[in-house]
Amino acid sequence: MARSLVERALSRLGRRTLYAFELPAALSLGLRGLPVRSRPATRKALEGAGFSSCRQRRYFHRILPRREDAGEIRTYPIAEVTVTSRPSGWRLRLREPDGALTGEAVVGEPVDGIGVLRWITVGPEHRGRGLGANLTEQCCTVLAARGAHEVITYLDEDALPGGQEYDPAAASQLLKARGFDEVDRLSSFARPP
Repeated sequence: MARSLVERALSRLGRRTLYAFELPAALSLGLRGLPVRSRPATRKALEGAGFSSCRQRRYFHRILPRREDAGEIRTYPIAEVTVTSRPSGWRLRLREPDGALTGEAVVGEPVDGIGVLRWITVGPEHRGRGLGANLTEQCCTVLAARGAHEVITYLDEDALPGGQEYDPAAASQLLKARGFDEVDRLSSFARPP
């Protein structure tokens, strides 16, 4: 079935570069990609039609304690929280006393009790001081206060544009230390004309 659908799409789209699972769907909460473990037939059909994986992401999930089950949760807010409209949610900014930005995170408005940690970073010169762990917890606290019972996020396995420093292994270690479990790998695909 998957092979037939891919063939039909290719016959209608003509000869141009095509992408599969590159853009988020309305139900994806911003995550994009084909889950590696749950769609092997689709992956095989795409690869058989000349598509190759062009982007890998690791998909993570964490259950948040419900307020009544959490007891006294201790978080130490270290970032200023502001509303953001693109994407809909909140931006958390971590600053030095002089106002210099040292870290930042973006979380999305929860949908059906699921919040999205869209992005988190701490400047290279500020890493190793626990700021990433504290900022991650503050993100989870912000989402829980807005009704989230779960948090999802993903790590891009590709290098960041513009030479920005990014260490996927360190990011994965941070998430796992904060209670996130890796639940799948996500792939996007491209096919040249």
